[in-house]
Amino acid sequence: TSSCFAERVYDNLEFTATTCEELGPEYATDFDVCAVIEFCTSSDDDDNDDDRRNLVDHDAPLSQFQTEVAEAEMEQAHTEHEDHTEHEDHTNNHDDDDEEEAEETTPSESSSTTTTTTTSTTTTVPPPPPPQRPAASHNNNKKAAAASDTTKTTKTTSPPPNHAQYGWRIQGSTTCSYPGPIMRLMRGSNHGLFVRGADGNAVAVKTNLHFHGLHVAGASHANGDDLYRSVEGSANTMIYGLNMPADQHHGGTHWYHSHISHDHHSHGSSSTTTSSWEQVKGGAFGMIVVDDNGHDVGTDDPDVLDFLQRKQEKIMVLDNSHDMTWRANGLHDNDGGETYHLVQDEWYRLRILAVNVESHRDQETIAFDGTVCDVRALAHDGIFRFHVPKSKAQSEFLLSSSSRLDVAIRCSDHAEITIGRHAKTTVVATIQVDASKPPSSVTPFVSGTDTWKSARLEYTKDLRHLSLESTTNPWTVKIEETNINGINSGRKEPLCNDDGNDFAYGTVQEIELKGADTHPFHVHMYPMQVVSSSGSGSGSCGSGHDAGQFYDTIVTAGGGSGPCVLRLHFIDVAGPTTVHCHIFQHADQGALGYFNVVDGGGGGGDDPDQQPPPNDDADDGPSCMEGSTCEEGQPMLKCSDLDRQLLLRRR
Repeated sequence: TSSCFAERVYDNLEFTATTCEELGPEYATDFDVCAVIEFCTSSDDDDNDDDRRNLVDHDAPLSQFQTEVAEAEMEQAHTEHEDHTEHEDHTNNHDDDDEEEAEETTPSESSSTTTTTTTSTTTTVPPPPPPQRPAASHNNNKKAAAASDTTKTTKTTSPPPNHAQYGWRIQGSTTCSYPGPIMRLMRGSNHGLFVRGADGNAVAVKTNLHFHGLHVAGASHANGDDLYRSVEGSANTMIYGLNMPADQHHGGTHWYHSHISHDHHSHGSSSTTTSSWEQVKGGAFGMIVVDDNGHDVGTDDPDVLDFLQRKQEKIMVLDNSHDMTWRANGLHDNDGGETYHLVQDEWYRLRILAVNVESHRDQETIAFDGTVCDVRALAHDGIFRFHVPKSKAQSEFLLSSSSRLDVAIRCSDHAEITIGRHAKTTVVATIQVDASKPPSSVTPFVSGTDTWKSARLEYTKDLRHLSLESTTNPWTVKIEETNINGINSGRKEPLCNDDGNDFAYGTVQEIELKGADTHPFHVHMYPMQVVSSSGSGSGSCGSGHDAGQFYDTIVTAGGGSGPCVLRLHFIDVAGPTTVHCHIFQHADQGALGYFNVVDGGGGGGDDPDQQPPPNDDADDGPSCMEGSTCEEGQPMLKCSDLDRQLLLRRR
C-alpha cells in the first residue's frame, strides 16, 4: 500500500478527569487528570506484517490544499512511472549562525517571588520580508527547484516498516511502532500516568519511564521519576505522579524514554531486564508537550498567543535508532521521508526532538534552507529564551543527543531539512508550501515586529547577576565514559560537593564542567543556565549553546580549553537527583550517578531560598495500581552516610 500524502499523524496521549474515574474513584482524589500508556514489544504486536497504517492517517479529513496535493501526487506518480522524469540535483545554501545573549536581569527583577508576569516587549529590527526564491542560476534544492514546475513538485511514499522492537502506545492500540504517542501534559495540573507493562516472547520485560526535562519529583517520591522503579508484564500497572503547579512549571517541549537501571536485575523472577539503551534503541521513546494551559507566558498579544497554539504546531522527532540512519517521525528518506505542508509565508511553531542512540556521536547539525525559510529560535530544551523569538534568523542549529529545539518558521517556497555533521548530511524532511491562500495573522512577534520578554519562574530566573559569595562554592564535575568524578554507578554512592557534603535546597549551585566535549552532561529535575560565553573562547560551554539560556543537557564541543560554567537553582523539588552522560551506552557502563538535595537548615519564612524542601511524605500518591505488582525504588545513600576517610580519598 502506498500513500501520496505523508505528514506523520501522531496519536495523542491526552489526560482527562474521566480517565481517573474510570480507573477507580480513589484515583480521582489523587490526581486532577489521568492517562494510560502501554509498553509494547515486537512479540505482542498484532499487526507486524501490516503497512503501519498509523503512520499516515488515511481517514482524517484533508484540507483543500492537502486534497489538491494528494491528487497532484497521484497524477505525478503515474506520469513519472511512464515518463521516467528526473529531477535536478541541488546543494543547500545556509546562512551563518548568529549568537545572541539573554538579557541580563537586574537583582530587583530576580527577587524571590513565585512568578514573574511581565508583558513588556523589546523592540528590535523588524523581521525582514519572507525570503524570496533565489535566481535560477543558484544551486537550488531539488525539491524547491522542481516546485517551479507544478508537474514536478510531488512524490509518492510508502509507509516504512517503522516497527519497534520496544515501544510505547496508547491504550487499546495493537501496533508497536515508533516514535510513541505525543504525551500531552498541562501546566497547572497534577497528572496520574498509569504505565502498563508488556509481555515479550512469553517472558515479561521490565521497563519504566523517565520524563526528560520535566521539573518534577524524582526518587524522593514513591511515584516519582526514579530509574530503580519498574513494571513487568501486561497484568501490572505502575503509576507516576507528575504534578505541575502553574507557579512551578513552564509549558514546553520535552520527551519520555525508558530509563531502566543497568543493574536492575530480575531477582529470581522469570522477567527479562534490558537496559535503557537497548529499549530506546528499540524504539521506546516519544515527545512530551506541556501546554501552558492559559497561564502567563510573557505576552498577551493575541496573534502571538494564537501562534503558540496546537493548530500552528508541527512535530519533528529525529532519531537514529534504526540502522544508525537519521529519520524524522520514523519516516526514512528512502521511503519518501517526512513532508511538512505550510501555507506560504505563514508562521508555524516547529517542535524538534533529537534522539541519538549511537555511542560515538554527541551532537548533530540540523539545517534549513535559509534562502527561502525564515527560522528563529523560540526555546531550548523546553524553556523559552529570555527574549522570544531570537532576533536574528539562522539556518543551522546544533543538537545534542537529547536536545529539544522550538523554532518559528515560515517559508516562501519548497525546501529541505537536513541533519548531520561535517560533510555527511541526510535529508530528513521536505517542506511544501501552498501559495493558493493568504497567510494568517499569527506571528511570534508582538505587533508583528517586536520580540517579547518571556515570563520566568523561580527555577528559570536569570542567575548570572549573583555574586559568587551569594551562591554555594563551585562544584567541579568531570564526566568520563565509565564514571563521574571517578565514581562508577555500580558503587551506588552519591556524588558530593567539593566539601564532601550534600547540596542544600533553596541554594544556587555553580558547576565547573569538564569532559563534556564528548560526553553530553544531563541533569534530571533542574535545568542549567549557561554562564560561560558561547563560541570557542577559553572556558566556554561550546558552540551549541547560547550564553544565558537554560538547557538540561550540555555538550561543550567547540568550546575553549577551560571548564564550562553553569548554574542551577535547587528549588520546588528535592531529594536524589540523577546525572549522567546522555550517550546511553556510556551511562550503562557507569557514567551515571546522583546527588542529594537536602534541607540546608533554612528557617522558613517567605523567602523560598530559606524554606525547607517540600514534605515528601505529604506529596506521595499511589505508585502501583491496586492488584498489580511493581518494583519500587531503593534507599539512596547521602554524603552524610559515607565514611569521612572515603570522602577525603575522593578529594
